[in-house]
Amino acid sequence: MKKIKSFIESLSPVKKYINTLFDKGLTPEKIAEKVSKENEASIGNTKAWVTMVRKMRLISSLSPVKSEIARLLDKGLTREKVAEIVSKKNKASIGNTKAWITMVINLFEEKGIAFKKPKLKSIGLKTVKIVEVATPKIKQPVKVEIPVTVKPRKIFGGEGKKCMRREVFKKIKESAVKFSHNKGTILTLSAEGCEMEIYISGYFERFNFLSYEMFGNVFEDLKATIKNYKLGFMLNPVNAVIYEAIKTAKKDTYAHLLLDFCESLITHAKDIETALKKDIVQVNGIIWITVTARVKRKGYNTYNELMKIVAESGENRYEVLEIQNGYGSYADINKEGKKGAPMRSIILRRIK
Repeated sequence: MKKIKSFIESLSPVKKYINTLFDKGLTPEKIAEKVSKENEASIGNTKAWVTMVRKMRLISSLSPVKSEIARLLDKGLTREKVAEIVSKKNKASIGNTKAWITMVINLFEEKGIAFKKPKLKSIGLKTVKIVEVATPKIKQPVKVEIPVTVKPRKIFGGEGKKCMRREVFKKIKESAVKFSHNKGTILTLSAEGCEMEIYISGYFERFNFLSYEMFGNVFEDLKATIKNYKLGFMLNPVNAVIYEAIKTAKKDTYAHLLLDFCESLITHAKDIETALKKDIVQVNGIIWITVTARVKRKGYNTYNELMKIVAESGENRYEVLEIQNGYGSYADINKEGKKGAPMRSIILRRIK
């Protein structure tokens, strides 16, 4: 409680200034840099201030439309339809409107109040439910080779993983600053704690995430994280292999692609080849690939084979970005402190 009180007190002197910068249209990232420099504050504290002010602004802007959203939801309209009506009537962005709707639903759920479910339309003997469809539209696979609801997976992390995530974020940040590549859907293999997604969304409010997880135990943890941190308005989870999204995606579908496989390249070569050949990531978008270097095949070099795939499938449309301090090679550590398999990471940027 003392820490929270101290944080709020430290925010007070700069709150008005941060609001002014938001009004001028600056991004959270730019605001954090400016406020940190002008107030001689740590970038960590400044980012936390900016995030808090942004949430306050969103909550404050919700007040005039809260009753209207609740009324439309209680009529049985889908979230998509409510967002369309409220956004148009109030001249608000569709992103903010969806965030408002999520807030309203959470507020009423906390009071034990549920809205009417979308109505059913009868067509002969069949019944079709009108539901909100995530963007982009993903066709759920009928069969998956791996039993996604049963097979467990051990969770690994460690300092090497954290350093690699920071490197990936730096590249996403560079694309945003240099090329204004700062919005759209990111296709990702989320960790159960959604660390990467939370980190990115804290800086760039116009990204949303489509997250694939094939292992049932990790998927349940992922859903719990989304619920606990109220991330549903920006993160859509799917319990399936990510190849289902890659093979059905069209050119330029995704802003970035985060393929933190942590399994062998032999297993996921097809995923990578297809993503590169089809150019499913937009120009200036980042592709992060991580695979294990532990392979029981004599003479097999994971890094060399990965570079071969990039050269053949990506041709000259992708550049391999430099990873600082050798972070591209590391070993994961599990929750018990046991060292896992050696990993190899690369980061690509689509250049044309």
